[in-house]
Amino acid sequence: MKNNKTKKVIVITAAVMILMAVVVFIIISLCGRYPGVGWREKDIEQNGRVIRLKNKRVIIEVNGKTTWMSSKDYKVEDLLMSDIDGDGTEEMTLLLWKKGKYGQSKPLWEKDKEEDKSWSQHIFIYEVNEKDEAVSKWFASDLGMQVKRMAYTEDKRPVLLIEDINGNNSAWIWASWGMTNIENSVSFVVYGDNIIHKEMLENAAGYDRLYEDVKKDISEADIAALNAETVLVDKESAISGYPQFGSPIAVGEALRDAGFSLICCANNHAMDKGIYGINTTADFYEANNMTYVGIQRSSEEEYVPYKVINCHGISFAVFAYTEHTNGFDARDKYPYVVHFFPEEEKLREEIEKGKEAADVVLVFAHWGEEYEAESNEYQRRTAQILADAGADVVIGSHPHVMQETEVIKGEKGNDTLVCYSLGNFRAMPGKDERSKTGCRLNFIFERGIDGVSLKTYETKEIPVLH
Repeated sequence: MKNNKTKKVIVITAAVMILMAVVVFIIISLCGRYPGVGWREKDIEQNGRVIRLKNKRVIIEVNGKTTWMSSKDYKVEDLLMSDIDGDGTEEMTLLLWKKGKYGQSKPLWEKDKEEDKSWSQHIFIYEVNEKDEAVSKWFASDLGMQVKRMAYTEDKRPVLLIEDINGNNSAWIWASWGMTNIENSVSFVVYGDNIIHKEMLENAAGYDRLYEDVKKDISEADIAALNAETVLVDKESAISGYPQFGSPIAVGEALRDAGFSLICCANNHAMDKGIYGINTTADFYEANNMTYVGIQRSSEEEYVPYKVINCHGISFAVFAYTEHTNGFDARDKYPYVVHFFPEEEKLREEIEKGKEAADVVLVFAHWGEEYEAESNEYQRRTAQILADAGADVVIGSHPHVMQETEVIKGEKGNDTLVCYSLGNFRAMPGKDERSKTGCRLNFIFERGIDGVSLKTYETKEIPVLH
């Protein structure tokens, strides 16, 4: 009796396993080797013809007559139309599944090898000729990932954006021989306060040494930024340390040679050398193709609240504001030389305009209280205003010690990364031991089908050198 029960259990178990195997086989047959494929159906009208995706096949029809149909061996998941090569006519881009990992034919070096007959995902591109028939233009081998969706941008040169099932994005453009991958993200490395004290001015080793240890990190980022706490001067008599700083042009040259390309200049020491310091600083950075924000030359007659940086197809509107300039204020005669935080309504308006002009808004904020390790009410309230207006990243300075980093919600549901203070970067040690340690901020923005978003960020403590 016991043996009969055991046999029955074995038979039932085997039957269940066989049934499960059949179900898995059916799913694989229907969906390729991955489940969850999103089969689209659509009709696209073009030049008197209809290009139809239905039942996993593409059909071209003219006046109700079929002129071309995709192979029954292909299961088409999606169809896009775009003039990818700029010749004035749109090509068909198909996301499809087929057996075998190669495109239309095997490469020469694989001719003698047996083809893998499992289902794989591909991108095939066709031209439509005068006979309303699709002609092969470019076939990709197995994509090596499962693509969830794809879309073309509306740029002058269309970019094919691809998103896989894990949310990773890649971008492709047409080259003379086919589609080629291009950079689709922008990486930043940002440091805190660069303050050149008197003792640092007297060091005979020069200023390049100050940035030698960060050159590798800078070289690995697309954009490197810092807060230049001291203005540049080109007269020896104007060079000085605390309390009214004036750094020699050689400091700017060292920053340039280290690879810094984005300089925040709005801070409480911006007016230490008056209008002369502002103009000299702006002239140097502009002459060396370094984007500077937060100050304007005295000759400028129009307020420019932000500058736009373009990198790898992503645009950034960069702002810089300061709470004060240690009592030195030239706004009566030169209203735009230093960018102060405006009233709330004006601040919101400026950030919103920046958001309309670029994909991403970055704000450098010189605020808070010196040597306080936590943000104050003004910082938190202002950060929320910036987030509500659409700022994506807010980078704080002035306290000379590190403060908290957090992601806050804007009123439209957007996420805003806020580093209330990165602390010192290069400076003499202050009265607080914590001023001997600063913070490096790394973050990456990526372009996807739904727009540009913050992909990753990281903060790391670093020693403050002098």
